[in-house]
Amino acid sequence: MAYDVEGYSGLGQQAQFDVQRRLRALVDGACARAGLSPGEYETQPQGDGGLALLPTGGKVDEPRLIASFLRAVTAGLGGVNGLRDAGGRIRLRMALHEGVVYRADHGYVGDAVVEAFRMCDAGPVRDALRRNPGADLVLVAADRIYQDVLRHGHHGIPGDAFVRHLLRVKLFEAHGWLFVPGGDSGPAPAAGESPDTPGTPSLADTLDGDRPYDLW
Repeated sequence: MAYDVEGYSGLGQQAQFDVQRRLRALVDGACARAGLSPGEYETQPQGDGGLALLPTGGKVDEPRLIASFLRAVTAGLGGVNGLRDAGGRIRLRMALHEGVVYRADHGYVGDAVVEAFRMCDAGPVRDALRRNPGADLVLVAADRIYQDVLRHGHHGIPGDAFVRHLLRVKLFEAHGWLFVPGGDSGPAPAAGESPDTPGTPSLADTLDGDRPYDLW
């Protein structure tokens, strides 16, 4: 999961300190409310955003974890924002992806990491947050995780509320599924649009001795 705070660069230093403190509380609190202990997830903070690696496979009920986490983020934003005016609210763009990810010397390595941040940066995702001034969260899901998990509506995930968009950022191009809780996720695809998802790079090759993660 990649996440980014809207409008962070325009804040003064004291406000940036405050946003980072609340963002840390939001992510850790959402993981805790989703039932994860500190050793079950990892984060890579990046000031105005970051990367969160959540557990998958084995005994993990992935649809339940995702649903619980998303509810916790939505509720948590209300908590950390409180009664602040528009200029003081944390407004997030968040991307869900899956793929093999490896710990490296300065963070994490994997195609899913790069693609998740590209998805956060895509025009339709930024436009959705601007189009919904009352919303504090825009979620975009990679096509594979939408098809595998989200569209089926497990544990109350509103699969039919996600809208498919073509995302293009630098060399990245793929379809993603947008959802704005309580807001406008954008127009549905035009009639006759090809359902095919553009090709995306293959996942990172296995590196001996590193622990693989799936990125959500």
